Amino acid sequence: MTQLVVGLGTGRCGTHSLAYLLNSQHRADVRHERAPYLRWHNETDPLRHFSAIPPTALFGDVGFYYLKYVQQIWDTHPQVKFACLVRQREQTIASFVRHMHATAAHANWFQASGRRNYWDDAFPSFPGELSLADAVGRYWDEYYAEALRLAVYGQFEVFDMNNLNSTHGVKRILAFCEVAKPWKVVFPQLDSRVAPDVIAEAK
Repeated sequence: MTQLVVGLGTGRCGTHSLAYLLNSQHRADVRHERAPYLRWHNETDPLRHFSAIPPTALFGDVGFYYLKYVQQIWDTHPQVKFACLVRQREQTIASFVRHMHATAAHANWFQASGRRNYWDDAFPSFPGELSLADAVGRYWDEYYAEALRLAVYGQFEVFDMNNLNSTHGVKRILAFCEVAKPWKVVFPQLDSRVAPDVIAEAK
């Protein structure tokens, strides 16, 4: 049977590296944000990337927007595992702000504006009176409040992104995802710090 895995996290928290780790395993087909992306609200087909599962040992996708559709995916595929990464709140905010200010249009995916970006519908939208940093902070707060609620169930777990930087951490993720052995241990170097307050709540 093909093992299914969905990777999550706000973004700017190591999701590319998580997809790389999972896709490095034997007979794996795990991507990062398979197109077309899912809408944060009113997605008509949240299961589209799991409707035709190829005969691989490990199949999945990693995308921040799956948080809204965990229950629907789980109801359809009871064997699925959800691995959610977390990065320290202030680091996440700073990374989003730098990333969006680096674009030619100074993108703001979290607040309505005259310019529409492809990513706008994939993120939640917050009131325009909030600064960009405050909007990202509210996104982080609400995202991990929901992740921690889901983490009481055995199918969903929250991992500090630093797990991707050590053999022990990588093995924790692979074991949780029920990836068949032998495992290939790869861990890209990431600039991060532990968020023990979040992880303590998730256990």
